[in-house]
Amino acid sequence: MLCEENDGDDKVVDDGVIPKSVSEPNFTSAQFFDVDVNNLQQADSETGELSSQLSASELRRKSCAEQENGTFMARQKRLEFEATMLFMKAKETARMQMEVERQARQKNSLIDNLIGFPISCQKKLSRSQLTAMSTTRLQIILNDIHSKINALNEELVQLLMQRDSLHMEQDSMLVDIADFLQ
Repeated sequence: MLCEENDGDDKVVDDGVIPKSVSEPNFTSAQFFDVDVNNLQQADSETGELSSQLSASELRRKSCAEQENGTFMARQKRLEFEATMLFMKAKETARMQMEVERQARQKNSLIDNLIGFPISCQKKLSRSQLTAMSTTRLQIILNDIHSKINALNEELVQLLMQRDSLHMEQDSMLVDIADFLQ
């Protein structure tokens, strides 16, 4: 795969590093050629456990090795499997990221310091708690709630725009794949 021509220089130019792309980290040639396509095919036929533990770059490398040795149907199966695995991983990652961000928002509430006790942990304040507070504290809570609503609305708009652009990108990829299959 990786060939270099030695023009008689005494230095060895190849240090075993494949050029880095934007989406993949650098891999040494030893790591690149240790990929065993048969192991991946066995995992596909059995439980898929090996493939579910692979990163996108490893799947892509295995796909490249298979393209040299395999048939069109094998490549199609590999692409479908890779897309499925990436979608599953993306869904899990997004869910975990949303949970982390939600917890971070709750922890970093400045309103808790102004009022004197944490209200971000509570979903509701009792009537007795609200009547015991001064008008100033109630106004602070109201302003904080309004600012949180505005921030969440802005975040929602950004996420919806991002989702729409990702859907459009996915649709264009599906059209490209359909064109490729025909």
